[in-house]
Amino acid sequence: MNFPALILLSLSRLASEDTGVTPEGAYERGIDLVAQRKFGAAMPFLEKAEKAFPSAPSVLWNLGTASAELGKVESAIAYWKRYEDLAPEDWRVLPKLIQGYQANGDVQSRDREIRALYERRRLHLISDHGLQDAERFCREQFRLAKNTIFAFQYFYPSLQGRWRTHYRFSVFDRATGKEKSSISLVSDGPTLDEDRRPGRTRKYRIERLDGARCWTYTQFEVEPSYDSLRHAVVDILVGKTKPATAIPRRGAAQQGVERDGRCAPAR
Repeated sequence: MNFPALILLSLSRLASEDTGVTPEGAYERGIDLVAQRKFGAAMPFLEKAEKAFPSAPSVLWNLGTASAELGKVESAIAYWKRYEDLAPEDWRVLPKLIQGYQANGDVQSRDREIRALYERRRLHLISDHGLQDAERFCREQFRLAKNTIFAFQYFYPSLQGRWRTHYRFSVFDRATGKEKSSISLVSDGPTLDEDRRPGRTRKYRIERLDGARCWTYTQFEVEPSYDSLRHAVVDILVGKTKPATAIPRRGAAQQGVERDGRCAPAR
């Protein structure tokens, strides 16, 4: 049964309580507050709606979102697991669970969900609408000073050519909601078809774009793990690690940054 039908069945037997609105009104008010990022204010309304409609996926999704934003990670995971049970066709819940387990320090569960996400993408399930076209997924959100960091992991089959972005850490100013800069792990080397040929190697490096300059940092012979990369990114953001080079953006003919935003290859 869909969510609107559940509402209609329940309205006749549920009256307004402490929030002063019907369960349907509480749901509408709750999601409106979530959209405004007023998560604390949204919780009482969403909790009221959840009591009336415990099997409504959209209520559980918004409760998970609000709980995560308020730092209630265990509650967020529980809501998203219930959502997954009710809407198993929606692959978007897997990145949410990945983020929850990451925030909770449960690496084993985090990696299990990542494997499940990649497996669903490999199987090309018809029900996974949009998954095959997705280039990346958000695997973590965390705060640092006045910024919110969104860590994206790229699906390898989505990447082509000699430049491959493996991870991108987008730095957003919480006050303005705008992206200030980004830090990425990129590689330059053989194409996907050439990777397995003898003598072909791929170089990895960390790059930072701040809108005016393209900074290059540590280089690697092998791809670093996400956890070590995350540590390196935090060191960069707090100023502990200094860049190796800085390539200024110039005119189109002589710019030091590729059109896709990556630093030009070092020469």
